[in-house]
Amino acid sequence: PAAPPALPPAGPHQVVVRGPWFTDQTTLLVGARTVGRTHPDRWALEVLAQMLDQELTQEIRYRRGLVYGLGAGNAWFDDTGYLVIQTTSAADNWTTIEQAIAEAIAAIQQGEVAADRVTDAQALLQGRWALDMEDNMARASWLAQWPAVLADDEPVPDYPAGIAAVTPADLTRVVETYFTPPRRYVGLHQPVLTVDSGARLAAVVLAGVAGLGAAVGVWGLRRRRRRAAG
Repeated sequence: PAAPPALPPAGPHQVVVRGPWFTDQTTLLVGARTVGRTHPDRWALEVLAQMLDQELTQEIRYRRGLVYGLGAGNAWFDDTGYLVIQTTSAADNWTTIEQAIAEAIAAIQQGEVAADRVTDAQALLQGRWALDMEDNMARASWLAQWPAVLADDEPVPDYPAGIAAVTPADLTRVVETYFTPPRRYVGLHQPVLTVDSGARLAAVVLAGVAGLGAAVGVWGLRRRRRRAAG
């Protein structure tokens, strides 16, 4: 497999993008660079992402009511990967949400991982994978990703078995390993022109144009009257 690209020398990294969007909500992404599809830690990172998805949805969406939806996942590539937690919220909520995410990750790093939480995440991942494999295209996609990165005598990984082998201690270990400053990142998309603000701006412009047109019409009418009177 391809060698992973070098890590940047410092962090955590924050990227802010400002531009037009459909709504005035801020999009927030929090995560860390992880490992590629052949690394043994990929299974623990899958379980970690699923557990964070469940717990942060419960805390941030249902208990605090700050978002309508939240998702977490771990992406694999041949040479590297990333774990990401993503949501959208009102612009004044994103710092609170980021803090809640940081607290959840810190708790896992400190070993606060209940075995039943891990079991629930594993069952969801295994069940979802089994359903996906009933679809021929999904099964073909799963199998097609491996020949380029496995040795000739190396079998295709057993996803359910890999997930089942993850322990609470593995989750603490991968958080300690991958949620380090050089690997961590925060991404923000902050809208500066939305559908609503664009509509208001257009209304103002149209009103100004209409007002200017009316003023020009009145001026022209008065001018014609003066000429007729002269």
